[in-house]
Amino acid sequence: MGWYSGTKLKPSQYLAGYGIPRAGYGGARIGITSGADSGTGSLRWAEAQPGPKVILPTTVNTVTLLDRIVFQPSRGDFYLAGHAAPGGCLQVRGPGDWVNGLLLFKTSEFFARGIRGHQTSSPAAPGGGGQFCANLQDGCRDFAVDHCSMYWNKDDNGCRKNDSNLPDLANGTIQNCLFGEALDGTPNGHSTLVNLTGAHDYAVTPPIEDYKKLYNISFHHNVCADSGSRFPSVRSGAFGMGGVEVVNNIGFNWNEFLGRIWDATYVDLVNNYLIGGPLTPYPANVWQVIKDPLAGNPSIYASGNILELVFTNPLADNFGPDAVTGHYLILENGQPAPMAYRRSVRLPQPLSPVPVEAGDQNMVTTLLGHVGASVRIQEGGGFLIARDAVDVAQVNRVATRNGLPALRTTWGPMPPGLVGSPVVRSAGFCDDVFKSRLGYGPLDDIDWMLLTVGGEQVPALWLYLDGWTP
Repeated sequence: MGWYSGTKLKPSQYLAGYGIPRAGYGGARIGITSGADSGTGSLRWAEAQPGPKVILPTTVNTVTLLDRIVFQPSRGDFYLAGHAAPGGCLQVRGPGDWVNGLLLFKTSEFFARGIRGHQTSSPAAPGGGGQFCANLQDGCRDFAVDHCSMYWNKDDNGCRKNDSNLPDLANGTIQNCLFGEALDGTPNGHSTLVNLTGAHDYAVTPPIEDYKKLYNISFHHNVCADSGSRFPSVRSGAFGMGGVEVVNNIGFNWNEFLGRIWDATYVDLVNNYLIGGPLTPYPANVWQVIKDPLAGNPSIYASGNILELVFTNPLADNFGPDAVTGHYLILENGQPAPMAYRRSVRLPQPLSPVPVEAGDQNMVTTLLGHVGASVRIQEGGGFLIARDAVDVAQVNRVATRNGLPALRTTWGPMPPGLVGSPVVRSAGFCDDVFKSRLGYGPLDDIDWMLLTVGGEQVPALWLYLDGWTP
């Protein structure tokens, strides 16, 4: 099952890529019991508790913020288990403004799963929400984001390396997430959580190349609709340090270019499935190289990517033209990207490598079936889905390739609780039924008890949150 990597515990059998966090292993279990902006039992209060910790929404589905929450470097090492909420995810709402947004992560060793971020307008930003729903900044190391949904930010979200004096941003996984339109004037707005860049400035001596301190990021099995040139926008990596891998994602309905590759970036583009929409100029521009004359060449591995109706052969050379349409996937200044940018081997693979699937209709159907928040991992494997109205509309738009107008609408209602027996927890977070199957009584707290599974010892709490059946 691949649970361990050195001294790191991987807290999910469904997690793959460079991000293998400690995620609060052995720490306090903190329940979210209030949907208010602050106060005991709120998400802000939970963030303020020292780590390691596991943050579990025990009685609430929705948190309404008045200002952003900053997950501070001094309080890292946590698991934000939004999928443990009664409705299957923790929905975070708030007005935000251009700067603040909702959630800002500046810490390490964390795992966020099952979070839905929705923003709306405010006096500070009429017609749009905060700049981001969730943002990962300097110092984020060893992290994972899984099964989240993000909509209606003002501009874009992402991994940003902005300050040379702060620690590297590295070793992360973003997977199974659903990203929707921004409110910054679609079709000119950008999409969410796909700006994987570091700061740069070649006009100074020595040049600033902070993007070389953003590396080892896995971006896989995500869906992005209504994007503006940032699925993804990548400026990261350096020789010998790794870069960004973009694997088995679905992109739908973009204006201008789908994504951008900047300067001396190291990136792998593997088996992504791309679908033009009503905003997309036919025959669709996909990835654009933008390079400062003083920067080195990018290093790009590209293979198996499909652009529906335009670039359809999964075995075709992704630096060459499609045999039927003559279309190219990777351009620079409107011309085919030079072969000098091509890399013939993948980036060094993580200890828990991403399972690469064929980028075909089977992959699309499977991913649309479970992507985003409101996904509870059920006992015995598989997923139970309880999406809100916005997630359902977004998934249906991609599935049907229709030309519906941009979604900008009211928040969808939280879905009812996922089907299942009432949960009773007499001690710890693992419920009494789960404990009884293992031979323990209601008052036994077994959360951090190590159980042997697949030849490895795994805490009962990880297994419970992952839907394992005793």
